[in-house]
Amino acid sequence: MGWMQSANSWIRPRSRFMAGWRALQLSLLALCYAGTALSAQAPEAPALFPIRQAELHGLIDATGREVLPPEFTEVLRGEPLILARKGRRTAYFDPQGKMVVAPQEAWTAVFSEGLVPAPGADNQGLQRWGYAEPGGRLAIPPAFDEAGSFVGGLAVVGLADAWGVLKYGAIDRSGRLVLPAVHEKLLTPAGGLVRSESKQRQHRVFDNRGRDITPPGVDFVGLPADGMVRVWAGRKQGFMTGSGELRVPPRFEQASDFREGRARVWVDGKFGYIDNRGE
Repeated sequence: MGWMQSANSWIRPRSRFMAGWRALQLSLLALCYAGTALSAQAPEAPALFPIRQAELHGLIDATGREVLPPEFTEVLRGEPLILARKGRRTAYFDPQGKMVVAPQEAWTAVFSEGLVPAPGADNQGLQRWGYAEPGGRLAIPPAFDEAGSFVGGLAVVGLADAWGVLKYGAIDRSGRLVLPAVHEKLLTPAGGLVRSESKQRQHRVFDNRGRDITPPGVDFVGLPADGMVRVWAGRKQGFMTGSGELRVPPRFEQASDFREGRARVWVDGKFGYIDNRGE
């Protein structure tokens, strides 16, 4: 009996161990399959190259295979679909050249970050703009009077006030206004930042949460490049970070955008290079 009790006490832990090991194996297999599924859902886009015959455009792949024949007045690569236009009608193709959206006149913009501005009726039956997915489903309902493409998770949209004057704001991918539609002009988002411009040419820059991160004394803001943003104060140029820190105060008469950690500047009639601390 003692031997049986001892054997049973050994078998039970071993059974628990084997059950746990089996569960771990199944979990690892599930993770592998999940990774495979994710890879299958987001394959790397193949390299495509423009071709032209007379004034008509097409695309070939890296082997020279004709993906789109040169028969379109315009061909533009998008994410994930390719826009191809003939006259007033626009169609969309996948990277292998299969037509996904038949020729139509409603969608005319390039797909960007999986969405395209699309017209539709709002809750009151008025024609407004929202955003559609490649399959046609409206991911963001039509609620805007103008709609720009998504860049870095943000899109500039326009809303008319009571006088019919368009004011501009920015939305995220949920359709939520992260920047209120109160601006005369918003430039295309870049690097997660949105720049506003008024008739007085006073620039402000906002982050992807709608916070004004314009450094004091700065009156013009450039585009993000290599983690830095060129800024102007009068005729002098310097650099801020993407979070709004004025890393290099405007003191240069000439400067170029950062590239590979260096920016070219002009000092006392000669060119040199600074790092991202201004040294």
